[in-house]
Amino acid sequence: MGITVKLKEDGRVDCIERTDGNWIDKGKDKDGKLPSLPEYLNPFVNKYQGVVSIDMEIIAPSGQQWNQVLTGKQRNELLELVEWVGDDADEYTERMISMWPKEPRRK
Repeated sequence: MGITVKLKEDGRVDCIERTDGNWIDKGKDKDGKLPSLPEYLNPFVNKYQGVVSIDMEIIAPSGQQWNQVLTGKQRNELLELVEWVGDDADEYTERMISMWPKEPRRK
């Protein structure tokens, strides 16, 4: 299942829309071998063995990583990976956001 994330102005998740397909299933080769993990997702995965695996543990990004490092497409792919390994993207984003500062930092 594909995912498109809609963000609020402060970078928090407004809603998650699900679509057909995802980068993992689309990336399988003709023999059904799963794709490699894109390099930009490496910081968010434990137990990575060179190809996408159901055994991977997905780590929640910080607010800065979510809002300033990952692009919209990369956020979508991270949440697709979350759901592909069997977790719920809504619960994942709720846990992630619960760790963010409650008030934005002021300069």
